[in-house]
Amino acid sequence: MEVIAEIANSHQGSIKILKKLINELYKRKIKIVKFQVYFADELLVKNHKRYNHFLKQSFTPDEWKKIINYTKKKKFKVYVDVFGLKALEIFKGIDVDGFKIHSSDLCNSKILEIVNKLKKKIFLSCGGANGFEISYALKKLKNVNVILMHGFQDYPTKYEDINLNRLDWLRKNFLKKNIT
Repeated sequence: MEVIAEIANSHQGSIKILKKLINELYKRKIKIVKFQVYFADELLVKNHKRYNHFLKQSFTPDEWKKIINYTKKKKFKVYVDVFGLKALEIFKGIDVDGFKIHSSDLCNSKILEIVNKLKKKIFLSCGGANGFEISYALKKLKNVNVILMHGFQDYPTKYEDINLNRLDWLRKNFLKKNIT
């Protein structure tokens, strides 16, 4: 079992806060972190009410390189949750341990092609995906270790919305022996 510290947007766009979080995780002997990497213009249209919010919270490619280097120097495994091609491109030349692909990108052939070539561990977010989308992504990801993730995007999530039965459905339909 791996415990992954999800950083998400807890840094609020501040490298100082992010480094403080990394240092606290290090003190607690956490070994793995996951960052969400996006650019506001790739995530939302400019007239979206939350565009500026996400713009203020995102880092530049150079800042991401420094953040990953800082984190790796502390001996963390680093996974990145990429939201779009621009975000993924940053990590072609940076050593990370794996990628999370959001359910909205399960049929994004370009993203799947790139991560397949990088040969890193892949987490596929399946909570918002149907069987076709999951199958499509798995067929594109032939050279990598893929982990299916089930989740529900509503906070706070009500117990009746968790749908744990979907875990059985994922296991039944997508274990390697079932994929052709």
